[in-house]
This record gives sequence, C-alpha cells and structure tokens, in this order.
Amino acid sequence: KKLIDNLLSATRFATGTVAPDYTRVQVSELIESALKAHKHAAEVKSIELLSEIRGPERILIDPNQVLRAIGHLVENGVKFGPENSRVQVRCWAETLNSESDRNWVVSVTDSGPGIPLIERQHVCEPFYQIDGRVTRRHGGAGLGLAIVDRVAKAHGGSLAISQSESGGAQMIFRIPSNGPQSKTVVERVSL
Repeated sequence: KKLIDNLLSATRFATGTVAPDYTRVQVSELIESALKAHKHAAEVKSIELLSEIRGPERILIDPNQVLRAIGHLVENGVKFGPENSRVQVRCWAETLNSESDRNWVVSVTDSGPGIPLIERQHVCEPFYQIDGRVTRRHGGAGLGLAIVDRVAKAHGGSLAISQSESGGAQMIFRIPSNGPQSKTVVERVSL
C-alpha cells in the first residue's frame, strides 16, 4: 500500500496535478506527528529520535504534503542509521529580506552511511537508488526523496543534501513560512 501511495504521489507531482492546500498549522504538532509515525521502527533499532524547534510556532503550508515529506526524511534516517544511534530533527526560522519574508527550515540528520557527493544530484530523481549493498539491504523504490523534493518545490522551497557532522546524511528542507501571499487561509490549530 505504501509503495502504491508513493507511486501515485510521484505521478501527481510529475504531471503537475498537485497543488498545496494551504492551512496554518502548529510546527511542534507537525514534527511530533512525523516522529511518532516512525517511533516503532526507531525503537526496533534502538535509534533515539530527537527534535529541537526554534520558531516559528505556526506556519502556512499544506500539512498533509509537508508531514509526508518530513516523514520520508525521518524514515530514511531510521532506515539507514545504525543501531544505537540517533536521528535529529531541527526546525528554525530563517529571515531573508525582512521579518515577514522568512523560510521555515527543517534539518534531519542521521549517523548512517551518508550520500556520496556524486550521487546527491540524482537521489531526488524518481526511482533512483544508489548502487551499493546498503541500498539493496534496506530496500525501497527510490521515491521518498523525489516526493520530498517535489513537496518543497510545490511550496516554493528546496531540498538540500549534505553530510552531517557524524558522517551520515543531512537533509535540509526549506520552504516559505508564510506561504503564498494571495491564498485564502484556513486557521487550524492541530493536524
């Protein structure tokens, strides 16, 4: 079922039939939901899930799309992280030109094998998988990062991939925290 959902999402993004449905949501609840969805898988590997949230409290996003994107990032951290390690989710506001022009940034880091520099430009392509024993051992269809990248772009943002301080992967998901200026917004406190 999850593979079919991912295939449908990738197809919708590829055909341009997915537009964000903007709602103002509580950041802490969004992150808590993403971590809760992967808590069991983390416990099986004795991986500690950590979060650090430093403003903004509420953001204007499509909560379903962004929750799914962050969920894919956490899932990858757990999947590729070694036993007895940690996956760290950090959130903060990044001021651009003015206080009202801000990005919401989510960084997910793990202690896994990381993504080689030469592969980083390809891992967001649908069905692309790094050729190697680690990827084969962990499975997957190569759609998770493609979906994350497309969610970021649909919100006017980006996904950057680098190496974490621990040598694992660091994924930085960045989108405008106030959404598009011309949208009508539904106020919602929780997801």
